[in-house]
Amino acid sequence: MNRSILAFRWKMILIAAALCGLAALRLEAASVYFIGNSVTDGLKYSGLQALAQSRGFNHPWGRHMIPGSTLDWIWANPTSGFGEPPYGYYNQALPNHDWNFVSLQPFDRLLNEDITNASRFIDLARTRAYNNGNTRFLIHGRYPRQDDPWRPGGVRDYDTLWNRAYTGGFDGTNETRDFFNRLVDGLRGQYSSMGGHRILLVPVGDVFYEINQRMKSGLIPGYSNVYQLYNDGIHVSNVGSYVLALTYHAVVYQQSPVELPVPAAYASTGVANDRPIGSDLAWALQLAVWDAVRNNPRSGVVSGPLEITTASFPAGRQGRPYSASTSATGGTAPRTFSIASGVLPPGLTLSAAGDVTGTPSNLGAFNFRLRVRDSAGATAERDFSITVTANSVPSISTGSSLPAGHLGSRYNQSLAATGGDQPLSWQLVSGSLPPGVLLGGGGQLVGVPTAQGSYSFRVRVSDADSPADTAEKDFTLGIGAPEAITVFPKKLTSPITLDGVANEAAWTLPHTANRGALGTPNNSATWQALWDAEYFYVAVKVMDGQIIRNSATPSVNDDTVDVFLDSFNDKEVFMNVQHRHFRISTNGTHAEVVGGRNAGVIAAAAAITGGYSVEIAIPWSNISLNAGPNTPLGIDVGVNDNDGGSARSAFQRFAYAAASNPKPSEFGNALLSAETVGGGGTLANLSRGKTATASSNEAGNTPALAVDGNTTSRWAASSGSFPQWWEVDLGQASTLSSIALNFEGASKWKYRVEARATSSDPWTVLIDQNGNTASSQIFNHSVLTGGANKRHVRITLTGYDGGFFWASLREVDVMGTSGGTSGGGTPGGGTPGGGSPGHPGAGQGTGTITRDLWTGIPGTAIADIPLTTPPSSSGTLASLEAPSNAGDSYGQRLEGFLHPSATGAYTFWIAGDDSVELWLSTNDQPSSAQRIAYHNAWTSAREWNKYATQKSAAINLTAGQKYSIRVLMKEGGGGDNLAVSWRLNSTNPDNGSAEFIIPGTALSPRSGGSSGGGTPPPPEGGTTNLALNKPATASSTESGKTLAMANDGSTGSRWAAANGNFPHWWEVDLGSAQNVASSEIVFEGSSAWKYRIEGRATTGDAWTTLLDRTGNTSTAQTYADTLANGSNKRYIRVTLTGYNGGYFWASMWECRIFGSASTGGSGGSGQEAAAEAVDPPAAKSSDLHRVFAESTASGGSCAVLEANAIGDFVTYAIPNVQAGTYTIQVRMKRS
Repeated sequence: MNRSILAFRWKMILIAAALCGLAALRLEAASVYFIGNSVTDGLKYSGLQALAQSRGFNHPWGRHMIPGSTLDWIWANPTSGFGEPPYGYYNQALPNHDWNFVSLQPFDRLLNEDITNASRFIDLARTRAYNNGNTRFLIHGRYPRQDDPWRPGGVRDYDTLWNRAYTGGFDGTNETRDFFNRLVDGLRGQYSSMGGHRILLVPVGDVFYEINQRMKSGLIPGYSNVYQLYNDGIHVSNVGSYVLALTYHAVVYQQSPVELPVPAAYASTGVANDRPIGSDLAWALQLAVWDAVRNNPRSGVVSGPLEITTASFPAGRQGRPYSASTSATGGTAPRTFSIASGVLPPGLTLSAAGDVTGTPSNLGAFNFRLRVRDSAGATAERDFSITVTANSVPSISTGSSLPAGHLGSRYNQSLAATGGDQPLSWQLVSGSLPPGVLLGGGGQLVGVPTAQGSYSFRVRVSDADSPADTAEKDFTLGIGAPEAITVFPKKLTSPITLDGVANEAAWTLPHTANRGALGTPNNSATWQALWDAEYFYVAVKVMDGQIIRNSATPSVNDDTVDVFLDSFNDKEVFMNVQHRHFRISTNGTHAEVVGGRNAGVIAAAAAITGGYSVEIAIPWSNISLNAGPNTPLGIDVGVNDNDGGSARSAFQRFAYAAASNPKPSEFGNALLSAETVGGGGTLANLSRGKTATASSNEAGNTPALAVDGNTTSRWAASSGSFPQWWEVDLGQASTLSSIALNFEGASKWKYRVEARATSSDPWTVLIDQNGNTASSQIFNHSVLTGGANKRHVRITLTGYDGGFFWASLREVDVMGTSGGTSGGGTPGGGTPGGGSPGHPGAGQGTGTITRDLWTGIPGTAIADIPLTTPPSSSGTLASLEAPSNAGDSYGQRLEGFLHPSATGAYTFWIAGDDSVELWLSTNDQPSSAQRIAYHNAWTSAREWNKYATQKSAAINLTAGQKYSIRVLMKEGGGGDNLAVSWRLNSTNPDNGSAEFIIPGTALSPRSGGSSGGGTPPPPEGGTTNLALNKPATASSTESGKTLAMANDGSTGSRWAAANGNFPHWWEVDLGSAQNVASSEIVFEGSSAWKYRIEGRATTGDAWTTLLDRTGNTSTAQTYADTLANGSNKRYIRVTLTGYNGGYFWASMWECRIFGSASTGGSGGSGQEAAAEAVDPPAAKSSDLHRVFAESTASGGSCAVLEANAIGDFVTYAIPNVQAGTYTIQVRMKRS
């Protein structure tokens, strides 16, 4: 469906609307009062209002809603439920306000009862003069319940339920088309004196019926039946809500909803069947709604005269396939199209349905007149022209020698091409890009180079033709030495004390911040950055003889230090969500200047001889990074100097001298180094999951909820009185570095933090905020003194100023290092392997996992990744998180082994953009892998809880063993991200959290070649899809869903049986007897599919069972299986016996049968080679780049020739080769 051709332009919509009748509805405002239950609420009133406002209508509304209620119940309870201000409940709204419409939602009553119930509200509204003469009354003709307890014979088919005749009983027929038609007709008869046109049907059920027909015909993208719009038995998803609103809009405003926007009210919430509503889906739904509404005479919408609504036809390309569609409105369906005069371009034809298809052969402009005829004989005509131009072939215009880059600095260079049909797509053909640089599908070379050198590679540009026209070109890109504004922070391996002094051996402070951006400074500053797995550290030493601090909080007009970070290092002009600007005062007070994103940050300052120094630790979770060697950052350090005036007198920076208000485009570069240095280490969260107590707690808000890692839960005291205390036992004596308190809400919280080593020791005050006057929800404190050798930490809340709260804490994070003596406490705590509760801890991995990239490939589905072809590039990652925003049109595979450090039940989560899959084996064999988590849409970075399928079931793993793991991700366009997290015996991670991302210490890369695709690879000797494009038969076939579509290599087409009965079978002839080893079947949708796979050598043989899943209870869309008894089989049959979950006919997107040629006898012809395996000799050169193979068919030997860099050949023989024709595989390799 071509939206540019089918589009109802706004002008056409207004014309059509003017022809719809009911002129009184041409209003600037349409006020609507809704009476019903949560089913009516599903249309989302604010969203319906936004739709009206997008067309220039004002849309005041009110409602009286009682969940689960019938009309008679609402009538009897006039002050219950929800009465939307300012109009209130129905007993106030109807007689006291003017309404253009009153909407009534019948529910769960018989016909005569609902006529009576509706009449009560109609009569009450008519007691007001305006309403008596003007109000139209809408009957909400809702859809049948999916969980209808009266379904005949357990039928779960919308069409059957909706088309039943009303019987007059409580058998479910009171939620059918017949019921609602009778209800509207009955009310129109009762109120004939006021005009039947004032009782209108909102035909929601008819709309759902029409959508169901289109879904089953593949016309609604991403759907196969209307029940996919339900989130439970009776309530609908965000998409269903949008359909309800479109239906109401069409009836209320008597106009087409086509080209209405998708208001924010209909955004996906990630629950059940919610999903994003893209433009194509919205368009298809709008067309279906309009057709259903205007074809129902009770809606009041008049179809209008017959007319062709297509505005124009797109131009064609000579010799290229052409396809366009024609649309018409009005008249009586069905409609047929024909050419009234003139001619189409030679090679194109027009179908009766209005489709123009073919391949134009001649250049020029071709004029013709199109005629449409409806079933009543009415006709309409319109003139059109199609211009055919010469085919355009792309040519790469960018020069072969690209601008040089620098180690650690962001590289951004676009490749350009002329000609070709847009859009163009780019991919890497051969060679290697600099590590850290990717080629996006739009031709952008983007990334941060992590190695110097000269890199040669070849790229291909393809246009939008099918088949595509292409061009290729070789490029060279040099990556030189780092710029002067690039630093390489080392990794810390042992603890430091964050006291502001920066006197550990790790701090050498080799960098300066001496570029004068403002004034004439009389101070000097040196600085350094370090990192570990949890934090990014910066220390700055400022030599200044006059330290001025005038403000209670860090100010640019004080002596302060600024630290700027960019987690993408993308050189944007303006500060954004990935940027940070921390300011640290000489007293250690710190703030995040731009957005207040201060969570988890620790800072301290100290006076030193001749000046001051500061230290700051920024958790990676704060900037949404999972760091490792070669992680790039944008960074700058600034120093503000006040020499005694009211404002700063000077400002110096590390990276840029010309501006006093730094922008990300001016930051320097940081590339994390793998080089380690002592004197620094990881601070642990000592309080997470530990035992907590309190002076009191409100029911359900226990002390443990303040250390569960979840900021949506909280501890609360049992009353609003103060003081109240909360305490945590860290399990062993520890050294405390910082404490972060997350209160229930923002206020001027007043509190005291104390600690002690044993329960008999006196409390030591660490932090006293009883006089606090700063309002915030989160308070971070460095523990500068008194934090050594402490096990028990108590927070005493003494009051607050601002808001209304009880004593309550969402989360308490006590950071530090374990160790010390506790005077009777038990050493230990934590979990096996050194992790905190829920955290698996460090494993026995080698630190990395293999990463394969395929670039320049379209699509968003995992099936679009060409996993059977060599990747564009390969490398490693230091965790199961890939770089974000790396490019467009690419796929990646992370593959290797998982090494858990503790035995237990693990749960896994995967997040990514667009489609992702996570596969895990029960051992170290990739062939045993099963898909344990996935999603087919997209999530934001580290958004762990958007879809139910993102989360795996609990999986038992054993410490010391390794398990094969594989992660797949396909990116289309826009942003991209990928991460996998795990937790041991614990709950969901918070969205955005990086704490549980699987680290390199639990990973090791794959050995040898890759395992292949997203499913378990075929067993050794079975890597070929034997079924691809082979002849197929079946028990039956639905029109348009042909046999060959199940083995054409595309998951965009499918075979389907002719009806919804079971069983059905599909069979493929492999052409000759083969050894079949495994199968992969992609069914129409996700369900617990039940099927059996059989094979035989000839048509006279009995079937042999290769696999029996007829008792399957596992839900999936793709099933990968190892087949038994697979030797010497030519015919393979898949028999589908049923399913459990969803609504499907027997249907497969793709059936793949893997295996190798059989040496047995067999229902087929073919020469079988009896060759002795011979290892090829070692290559003579390390730069072997071509391998040639030759064969003779005259008997004797088969020669294999290898050519190396200097052009000589190595020949070796394979003995005992019989005469015949052989297939030779040729592989090109570059070592």
